[in-house]
Formats: sequence, structure tokens, C-alpha cells
Amino acid sequence: MTPTKSTKDNDAAAEIDSPTDIDSATETTTPMSKSRRGGMGWLVAVLVLAAAGAALWYGYQVVVLKQAQQLHELTRQYSTLEQQFSQLQQDLKSQNDTFKATVDEQIQQSNRGLQRALNEQADLLESNQIAVRSVQAELAQLDITQQSSWRIFEARALAERAASKLWIEQDIAAAVELLKLADSHLRALSNPAHQAVRQALADDILRLSSLPAQQRESITLTLGSLRNQLQHSHWYQQPTPGVSNSVNEAAASGWQRFKQSFTALMDKLIRVQRRDTPVQPLIADTYFTASKERVLLQLQLAQQAALSGSQQVFEQALATAIEQLTTITEISDNADIEPILEQLMTLQAAKLQPELPAQLPAVALLSRLADQYAVGQTAEEDL
Repeated sequence: MTPTKSTKDNDAAAEIDSPTDIDSATETTTPMSKSRRGGMGWLVAVLVLAAAGAALWYGYQVVVLKQAQQLHELTRQYSTLEQQFSQLQQDLKSQNDTFKATVDEQIQQSNRGLQRALNEQADLLESNQIAVRSVQAELAQLDITQQSSWRIFEARALAERAASKLWIEQDIAAAVELLKLADSHLRALSNPAHQAVRQALADDILRLSSLPAQQRESITLTLGSLRNQLQHSHWYQQPTPGVSNSVNEAAASGWQRFKQSFTALMDKLIRVQRRDTPVQPLIADTYFTASKERVLLQLQLAQQAALSGSQQVFEQALATAIEQLTTITEISDNADIEPILEQLMTLQAAKLQPELPAQLPAVALLSRLADQYAVGQTAEEDL
């Protein structure tokens, strides 16, 4: 009985030792499995990071290459536009120089022609005065009848020549002098029958003397002064500075002074343009340069038209210049343009030549009086 009990106790002890061995084996297997899993995780993480880095590097290379291509294309377009602008500037300068030389030459030719005409008129006037003095000396030897007839015919010739000077040559001063000379012949006769003719001569002389003088020379000089002012003026559009509220430093807090200093610093670094109307882009300086050249060109044309007495060309040139300047004043804040624009509007209403009368009544009356004297002389000769 005793050995049997011992055997059972040994079997029970063996059964008790078996779970321990199992736990020991399990604990030995578990660390090895965990170490393998940790190595695989690190390997996967490294591979993911490497793939992400390669993707980022490739994307960065693609973006940099695309930006470089865009920068190269923009640089090429800028160079092309700069070459086109330089060519346009050269063409404009060449055209301006050519036109200026042509206009200057035409002005010089006009001046030379006017000077020659003045010299010819002076010579002609001097020769006429000599002829008049010679004829007056001969009149002393004629009898009263012959002297009266000659003075009547001479007065008619002078009146007809005054009409020619007025309507053909538009020389008002010469026409007035010729009419005065015709009246001097009738005054020398002292005949009451000639009173109506002398009254007509006086009316014509007064009408012509009251006409305004020619303004071509003064208008030409004024246009030259305005061209010089426009030549030295700057038309470029300036951005409107932002409006800042001033803060009293004595009463302002530290935070307000800091904000004011920061705002002043930002105003120097960043330009902010505030407008009551929708924001419009600034116009390129080349537009103002071309506009100035067009205005100066129109003023040159107006000068030439004033010298030649062409009223229509003069008004058209000034109208174009005024229209261009009005457009500039709407987009630029240059205060120098306003006075020039007002003077051009005043000049536009000026007349290069005064409005001449349609007829001179004294010419018709003198012609009728001369015809009567001619009929009387013919009748006397027949008798």
C-alpha cells in the first residue's frame, strides 16, 4: 500500500511541474517573436520615408524646372517687348525730327517770302509817293478844269486800288491809306457837289479803321511760348498717396504711437492707393510721351497755319491739341496743363484775319462821278 501512494504522489508532482515548463517555454518564444516584428516595422518605416523623400525630391525638381521654363519665357517676352519699344521710340524720334525740319524750313521760307513782299511793298510805296509828287508838281501848270478832271480820275483809281488791296491782298492798312489819299484829291477840289462821295469815303475809312488788327504774329509767338511750356512739363501719372489719420503724440497712448510708427514704416515699404472710385491701372509713361509729342506736333501745325493765314487748318490743329490735353487732364493730376489748355481755348476763338466788308460804297460813287466827268469832257470836245 505504501509504494502505491508514493507513486501517486510522484505522479502528482510531475503533473504540477508540467505547467511551469510550458510557461517557461512560452516566455522564451514570445521575446523572439517581438524582436522580429520590431525589425520589420523599422524596415517598413524606412522604406516609406525613402519613398516619400524620393517623391518630394522628384516633385521639387519638376516644380523648379517648370518655374525655370516660365522665367525663361517671361524673360524672352520682356526682351522682345523692350526691342519693340526701342524701335517705336526710334521711329517716333525720326518722324519728329523729319517733320520738325520740314516745318522749320517752311516757316523760314514763309518768313523770307513775307520779307520779300514787305520790301516790294515798301519799294512800291516809295515809287508811288515819288510819282504822286511828280504829278502834283505838274498839276500846278494845268488849268482848273483839267486839274479837277485829273483829281476825280485819280481818286477813282486810288479807290479801286484800295478795294484790290482789301479783298485780294487783305491789307487793311494800305486800303485805308489809299482811301485817305483819294479823299485828299476831292478835298483839294473843295466842291460841295462832292460831299456825298467824301462822306462815303469817310464812312469806309472809319469802318476799315475799326477792324481789329491782324493777330497772326502775336498768335504765332503765343503758340511758341505754350509749346516751350509743354515741352518742359511732366505728364506722368502719379499714384495717389494713402490718407493717414494724424494722432496727437502728446495725447496718444504707447500702443497708438507704436501703431503710428508701424504704419509709417509700412507706408515706406508698401504703397497703398485708395480711391473713391473703382481702382484703375496706372497708364504707361510711353502713352504720356506719345501724347505730348502729338500735342506739340499740332501746335507746330497751328503755328504754320497762323503764319500763312489759314484759319481752317489753324482751328483744326488747335481743336486736336485741346482734345488731347483734355484727355490728359482727366487721367493726370498735372496742374501745369490747365492754364495752357485755357489759353489754347482762347486762341481757338481768335481770328487770323478780321471779317472784311462785302463792299465799299465810295468806290461805286467815285466811279459814277468819274463817268460823269468823262461824259462832260466828251461833250465839250464835240462842241
